[in-house]
Amino acid sequence: MSVLNEIKPYGQKVFIFAPREEPPDLLKTLERKGCEVIMGDPAWQLPGGSHEDELVQHAREAVALAGTSIRNTPISRRILEASQRLRVVAKYSVGVDDVDVEAASELGIMVCHAPTESNCFGVAESTVMMILAMLKKAMSRDADIRAGQWREPHHAIPFVGARADGYKGLTIGLVGLGRIGTRVAQLFAPWRVRIIAYAGECAVCLLRTIAARIRCRLLPCRADEGDALHVARCADAAHETHCLCREYSARQGAG
Repeated sequence: MSVLNEIKPYGQKVFIFAPREEPPDLLKTLERKGCEVIMGDPAWQLPGGSHEDELVQHAREAVALAGTSIRNTPISRRILEASQRLRVVAKYSVGVDDVDVEAASELGIMVCHAPTESNCFGVAESTVMMILAMLKKAMSRDADIRAGQWREPHHAIPFVGARADGYKGLTIGLVGLGRIGTRVAQLFAPWRVRIIAYAGECAVCLLRTIAARIRCRLLPCRADEGDALHVARCADAAHETHCLCREYSARQGAG
């Protein structure tokens, strides 16, 4: 049974704290079920500033909070406690790092998110695009060509994949090997690059299975390989990313 079919009619308030292209038919379905849909200000998602007071005010008497990511104003305990009727916080993006999950658990509020292919794979494709744009100097070369500069010495760029003449290709390093990291590795596979992954203290057996399936070399604790390591941060692992890059730089300097 779907969540919509379980919603009881008559005056149930749904607060969409971070709206983003909600299908009109979905909003109409909620309204037909007797829900009062309150839309948040899209500006609350923009970098800079905190809008906790506004979210608290709009969350009062709500039975459900929904929306995409809102990292500048996380769904805090104060927001969760604004309504004694609140039962669910539904993220339709990937991850719940902008929700106080511990507080929600204490208050008996379910928290869910949407790690769907349309979400995860879109991020993976954008990651590949940014890596290639950086390696191929896409923006600077485009600007130079428009300015009449053609085949300048500083336009030299690396060849990404392996070649028959013995060139081994670049090494792509992935920090995190979840849905997004795995998809990035799959997308790069036809380019014949070396792919290594750093996964911190995650489940090693599961990661080894994933790495073998996508032909990815797993680095559990260190980064001591590769003549060129291009790191893509595919998880919320800022500390691990910093340590990986620092250790790799130190090894390269010592060598």
